[in-house]
Amino acid sequence: MKPKFANPLERDRVLSILQWLQATYPRPHWKWSRVEPPGAIRARANRGKPGTAWNVPEDAWGNGVADILGIGRPEWWAPGTTSCKAIAIEVKRPGNKQSPDQLIFQKDWEIAGGLYMVARDSHEVEAQFKHWGI
Repeated sequence: MKPKFANPLERDRVLSILQWLQATYPRPHWKWSRVEPPGAIRARANRGKPGTAWNVPEDAWGNGVADILGIGRPEWWAPGTTSCKAIAIEVKRPGNKQSPDQLIFQKDWEIAGGLYMVARDSHEVEAQFKHWGI
């Protein structure tokens, strides 16, 4: 998907990549989910309820989780395989780097056998998927 603006916001990049993923790797073989940033969850939970959302322990929000998570069955590209592929995509604007929490999440995800990437647009996702053989 082509971004609307020359340098779209991260949330617009996430939605553009998610649309591309859902069109290119659809159900029933793949499931893609956008992960809400902790700040957005806090803001929504706090709306109209002074003080309640801010009292939740910090680790309850899952800081560092990638922006897009996907899981897919590779049967259609690797017949006879029954295992799943788990993919995490962190979306960044040009020049932005991963936070320390995001680096920890990446390490944990990869240790668990998941595939992880940082992308700025759907073209980077497409190139990485080709590299992975997906």
